Amino acid sequence: MEQASAKISVENSNAGAESFPGGFARSESFFGPQSFINRELSWLEFNRRVLEEAQDATQPLIERVKFLTIFSSNLDEFFEIRVAGIKQQIESETSDVGPDGLSPTETFNSIRRVVSELVATQYALWNAELLPQLAKNGIRVREVSQLNAKRAAWAHRYFQKEVFPMLTPLAVDASHPFPQLLNKSHNLLVRAKAQRGGEPLHAIVQVPRVIPRLILMPRGKGEPWDYIYLASLIKQHIDELFPGLILEGVHAFRVTRNSDLYIPRDFRDLLLEFFELTEPDVYKVDGPLSMTHLAPLISNDAFAKLKDRPFQPGRDPALPPHADIFEVLRRQDVLLQHPYDSFDPIVDLIEEAAQDPQVLAIKITLYRTGGESPIVAALIDAANAGKQVTAIVELRARFDEAVNIQWARRLEEAGAHVIYGVVGLKTHCKMLLVVRRDADRIRHYVHLGTGNYNPRTARIYTDWSFLTTEPQLTEEVGIVFNTITGLAAYPGLKKLMVAPFDIKQRLIGFIERERDHARAGKPARIIAKLNSLVDQEVIEKLYEASCAEVTIDLIVRGICCLRPKIPRLSENIRVISIVGRFLEHSRIYYFANAGQPQVLLSSADWMPRNFLRRVEVAFPIENPALRDNIINEVLPRFLNDRVKARELQPGGSYRRLQPEGPEPRAQAQWHFRERSRERAKKLGRKKTPPPDKLIPITVAPPPPKQS
Repeated sequence: MEQASAKISVENSNAGAESFPGGFARSESFFGPQSFINRELSWLEFNRRVLEEAQDATQPLIERVKFLTIFSSNLDEFFEIRVAGIKQQIESETSDVGPDGLSPTETFNSIRRVVSELVATQYALWNAELLPQLAKNGIRVREVSQLNAKRAAWAHRYFQKEVFPMLTPLAVDASHPFPQLLNKSHNLLVRAKAQRGGEPLHAIVQVPRVIPRLILMPRGKGEPWDYIYLASLIKQHIDELFPGLILEGVHAFRVTRNSDLYIPRDFRDLLLEFFELTEPDVYKVDGPLSMTHLAPLISNDAFAKLKDRPFQPGRDPALPPHADIFEVLRRQDVLLQHPYDSFDPIVDLIEEAAQDPQVLAIKITLYRTGGESPIVAALIDAANAGKQVTAIVELRARFDEAVNIQWARRLEEAGAHVIYGVVGLKTHCKMLLVVRRDADRIRHYVHLGTGNYNPRTARIYTDWSFLTTEPQLTEEVGIVFNTITGLAAYPGLKKLMVAPFDIKQRLIGFIERERDHARAGKPARIIAKLNSLVDQEVIEKLYEASCAEVTIDLIVRGICCLRPKIPRLSENIRVISIVGRFLEHSRIYYFANAGQPQVLLSSADWMPRNFLRRVEVAFPIENPALRDNIINEVLPRFLNDRVKARELQPGGSYRRLQPEGPEPRAQAQWHFRERSRERAKKLGRKKTPPPDKLIPITVAPPPPKQS
């Protein structure tokens, strides 16, 4: 049956005026629109790479299904946020044109073309490949109409007992306006008649959220795992909600804030009219309403043989279990690479600080914490114990608003000082400051991170945690907290860079410094690992550095608006994206600096929103051993990845790199996982895998310019 999806915009765009604290202004651009890739189309190319992981037949089957659900979830959010803003620009008839030169209408039309292709590929993959492969492995996702008599009878009993009491038909007519549908809800649009030849009647039935969208049916020993869609079950028995009426059609549709609608044309027209949509908003699909609801397949432990090998993060040798973490940090800095290094030491630090009578105060920023957060629970314990607890809670962390409000209230009830961010800015930095009365003096213990204080996502996101008691750095962290919570102006800091105050200016200064070193014949090199690269002026400075023959490597997981490998513009810039088992989330900035290398980790991507509308922190790694590990081990692993890396082409597409040479497993995430596993084993129990042959990071002087 033909189905369709439509999208509607109801949210504000992220777009805004680019004002910068301190009077920093964008200079006139000397680069034309052909020098930039459209932001939205670049994001769609990222989601294409996610879809490619689902298409990869070398992946375990359930992992392929997982990537299909991620693709769907990403696309929902893209329409919910980004396309919403574009449609608002179109409706308001603004003439905003991005650096790439595309108007909102041109961007929307390009999105339409690409999304149509991607959605068609997605559903073809599901129907022609993944569903049959699941069935071969004894896992069947079925329509209720496909069930045999025994299973159909069970499904009907389940409907009557578990589902029917939850359903409420809502009439749609002159006296019953179209209902306000819940965000991302599934619904059924019903058309009926009281008698043959009568006027059509319409009603909406919302699919209950409290019941799994994918229902596992009972199975006997040796029987297949049969799943049915909840919407299909309701549709099969919808007549029980409308006794005495003649049903003419029942069709499912799904609503996000931009309203994904899946229905045949006449029903579609009714909803398009209500939501003020037009035909270009429609996307035809052939399959389930949302593949995000395939999650029960992914979480079923019985399918372990169809998943990746389980991975258990190891403890860093510097912080073994039951170690006195305060004593360790008095002796040395610690740098943890998550998820390969366990996030437990961060939780331990906060829990120990909450219980330690020598700890006087705890300050922390909370952006995303998760539902049952041991970190927030420890902060509540600390406040109840009379410690000075200050929590800067970001209530506008998208999709985590409700959880953050709940935790903020509990913290306040315990006596903690809760600060709801800074007016006009999102507090996105990740900082923890513990003030402790040690035997010799009051000392500050600091954690700075690139990820959130969320132990669950710390197992699936790649991030860094830096733990230190270095006096100047910890003092500067205290200043940043006071700047956020108090009225003092930002004083400028030596080690930390802080948005919206100085990250952008100082980054541009570092890029210009590499440019000038290259012109002077000194070693020059830039490597940046980011989630997104969007800021126009930073891109232009990278172009300038490339023209000065600075070698630049960019590891950008998602959006990249820079065009690499264009002669006389970006021929010295290489951009790769790594999409793999873990979400690449860490940000690393490396500058060769004429033989005095500089490495910073950060919560900030190179985007206007991070530079201008968020509180972000970039912090240096100055300990030589820790810094050199990032330079000589971590970054080369990413740059030499030949399995999960794709390289950005000048036209905006990505080319998947192919394994080459004697080492077929040149894959960064695989290497870090195996290193963690080996470190967790007893010495000599198993031989460590041979090291990959890496191309080292070199910062040789640029060759003489050709006359």
